Amino acid sequence: MNQIIANNVSVSLSNQQILKEISLEAKSGEFIGLIGSNGSGKSTLLRALCGLIPFQHGKININGKEISHFIPKEMARIIGYVPQDTSLGFDFLVREIVLMGRHVHIPRFGVEGPKDFETAEAAMARTSITHLADRYVTSLSGGQRQMVFIAKALAQEPGILLFDEPISALDINRQLQVLELIRTLSYEGVLAIAALHDLNLAARYCDRLILIKEGQVIASGSPEEVLTVDTLQSSYGVHSVIREDVIVNARSITAISYDLDKKKRETSQRSSIHVIAGAGKASKLLTALYRHKFHVTVGPIEEHDPDALLAKELGMKVIAYPSYTPMSNEIVEQSRSVQNQADYTIVAPVPIGHVNRGLTRLLDTQNLLVLAQKDFQGPGLTDDLGQNGLSIREIVERVTEKGKWKVAL
Repeated sequence: MNQIIANNVSVSLSNQQILKEISLEAKSGEFIGLIGSNGSGKSTLLRALCGLIPFQHGKININGKEISHFIPKEMARIIGYVPQDTSLGFDFLVREIVLMGRHVHIPRFGVEGPKDFETAEAAMARTSITHLADRYVTSLSGGQRQMVFIAKALAQEPGILLFDEPISALDINRQLQVLELIRTLSYEGVLAIAALHDLNLAARYCDRLILIKEGQVIASGSPEEVLTVDTLQSSYGVHSVIREDVIVNARSITAISYDLDKKKRETSQRSSIHVIAGAGKASKLLTALYRHKFHVTVGPIEEHDPDALLAKELGMKVIAYPSYTPMSNEIVEQSRSVQNQADYTIVAPVPIGHVNRGLTRLLDTQNLLVLAQKDFQGPGLTDDLGQNGLSIREIVERVTEKGKWKVAL
């Protein structure tokens, strides 16, 4: 069994500490994703794990042996490393690059044998680059070169594979192909560790995630344990919505907004807003208000309406009633009570029928703003209000204190 154990590893480069007492354990059959913002230390950790850079503190053991006791050729038989930068200063054929992965198995002054050529051909076939075999590597796109270096690592036949952003230069087809390949390799017993930026794909394909911030591990575990609203806020500085994607059976992350200057956010006065929504007509408005940190309430609205589901995901208070049943007087009055506490009421062009007719009773209020209709036909809630509808940008500007805390929509 192949295994990596790192204990309290610290790395400094150019007199700056990059990794701070990192610890991890990984074994055969696992596909582990390293995630974190740019400059967090993911690439440095991968390079330390395969002996490419020294570490100043801690221990790294590979298959029970301290990493400093390996000679380079011995290490290369165990660990294959695919770098982020695949540029080359010399022109080689793709076939020659992939065959270089076999050098770790060839004695000094030896030459490639039939098994080496067969293994290189198999690696090219597995990465779908056989058709590029006789092309010069400098003539390839960045994504094609990435596949060549993955094939080269496969040709080494290592038990451990380390990938530094293996899908960053690839189109979505190739991204899925590479991640499917890595996952299949892990099923076959390879230990795979990859630095990844696409959190949705990391959640979909990785068994475990290790979240790094400023050179330290701040979360480690299953994607469900690591990818939370709080960890994404603290590590990436983004406000996000997390759902379970039933199609791929994995977490799905939608970043709503990035973190702005905290002092500005704390000193700016945010208005409270009540939104009369429905039929998905207010979804973009709700997202914009969330991004601007307004206190938002929504209702009354059918509980399974798209606007209701989105508002709940965004943590807004929603006054909901059962779908396909007429709106009751009680739910209207409950909404009116909440509405009266808001600084503004915004009305979306909601289609009106017998089920939601009660919405019309909530339009007689001060500070009423109307969201402009787009491609909407038929009886709507805003038809008879006598107001020109406003764009989302105009609404946000109207309810935001002038000159403070602006965010592009």
